[in-house]
Amino acid sequence: MIDKFGCILIFFALIISLIVYFQYSNMKKIEHFSSNINNNSNKLLIKKTNMFTKVLKTNKFTIWCPIRIDDYSPISYYATKTSKQPNFLVPLVKNESSNDSKDKPNKFEIVSITRNNYAFWNPIPHNGYKSLGITASVEYPSKFSIRCVPNEYILKTNISKNICVDKINNSDEGYELWSLNNSQSFIVNNLNNIDNLNSLKNIYTLDESKCSVEKKLYVKYTTKYDKVANYIDPKTKNEFYIWRPVPQQNFNVIGYLCYNKNYDPNNKIKSLVVHKSCTKAPINYGKTSLFKLNIDGKGDSDSQYSFWRPKPPKNHFCLGDIVVEGVDEPNNNNLIHCISLDYAKEIKNKYKMIWNNINNKETASIWVDSNNYCTMNTGYMEPKIQYSLNDDLFYSDTDLMDDSKTILLNYRKNKNISKEYPKDKFNKQLKQILASKLDINEKRIKNIILNEHNISVTFDSKQAGTNQLKVIQILEKLNTLLNINDIKIYDEDKNNYYYTIDSFIIKNNDDGTIILDNSMFESKYN
Repeated sequence: MIDKFGCILIFFALIISLIVYFQYSNMKKIEHFSSNINNNSNKLLIKKTNMFTKVLKTNKFTIWCPIRIDDYSPISYYATKTSKQPNFLVPLVKNESSNDSKDKPNKFEIVSITRNNYAFWNPIPHNGYKSLGITASVEYPSKFSIRCVPNEYILKTNISKNICVDKINNSDEGYELWSLNNSQSFIVNNLNNIDNLNSLKNIYTLDESKCSVEKKLYVKYTTKYDKVANYIDPKTKNEFYIWRPVPQQNFNVIGYLCYNKNYDPNNKIKSLVVHKSCTKAPINYGKTSLFKLNIDGKGDSDSQYSFWRPKPPKNHFCLGDIVVEGVDEPNNNNLIHCISLDYAKEIKNKYKMIWNNINNKETASIWVDSNNYCTMNTGYMEPKIQYSLNDDLFYSDTDLMDDSKTILLNYRKNKNISKEYPKDKFNKQLKQILASKLDINEKRIKNIILNEHNISVTFDSKQAGTNQLKVIQILEKLNTLLNINDIKIYDEDKNNYYYTIDSFIIKNNDDGTIILDNSMFESKYN
């Protein structure tokens, strides 16, 4: 029979066992949660580059090898018809780090030989991997020269256009270089092989929808701007107005806005700004400006605008040009910043012309993209290099698809109370009441202003990656509540009420007017 002391020991042993069990379970949960935060196992990590080393030049084509970045390697070499360095973007894939990694080719096979004794080599991948391109070298290639890609990250493709046909000598049938659809890579077809058409069949390209980056682009929106230039051409009356976004602390500007009318974007237009950890300052702005413009017709250096193009660091790009007063190269380090090409995507017909000085001797035009970021061109042709940001790679504290909104709460004042409600206490009390009734965090209620007939209130966007209500859902909920009962604003002791809120209207951020019909708001912003 167990005595009292033995029972106590058993009890404490049971308690200790339970504590150990729950601590272990929590550690497993924490480990699992932590691994999910940094879990990129379902995405292939890539970088992008437009930097190449010339490998081989003939009178018909040039072969290029992308320059690796840190532990990211090429998946193909690239071919151009000219010897001019390519300006297109190509991916680099992150090297597998395990000792038994299989991303390096198992071996190489010769596809064809050139006049220069260079060989085109086809990487032969391990099981479960595919080769996405060709290499070129005189000697047998190193396994480290190129990487193959797991099958789950590829798409089947086919040949697009013939780049060239060449041969070693007259007795040689020769070989063809073909470009590929949905890829900048190329393939080589040896015409000496009887079954040479088979080499044009099983072709693959990278599925970039299944790729990602190690660090997403940390962005915010700003609605504040400083005007930096405005000009009306005395001959053509063509005009432009250029604005520089004012970023939040620790965030940087990535483009200047331009309009062809006197439009003030403050509190009306949202512009992306990027965290300083994701940007780099330009190397310089060049020896001379792109274009100089007399402000008053006198031609003095102090009465001119000058346009400058930021020169980005390697593997970075800038979304536009800047303008300053005077003709000297800008000295300020924080006018505009550049972004890694990892976050870029190439698009066509990106720009539209917004201003030109047609009929002048020195031709110039200003172009804008979909964000109204401006680019100056010395002529009337559309700028050639066209990058935009890949919004799939954005990260923000707030949901970028959820717009903040300002409303005006209509109220009736309690005539039986003559004293004024102290402003700080009123703001605090209104926040608490609205947060409680709408079931939202008080931090989303901002910029409370008590006007003569209404109360201006701004509802901030929901936090990214949360199940918080969207702003439109908050407004729908508020509308439902006010259709049932008015909302009274009491003092802190809840003995007397000062105001009765009975309805609200929504301000249009675009021009400050009022949207009376909430259904219009829903269709426009939802």
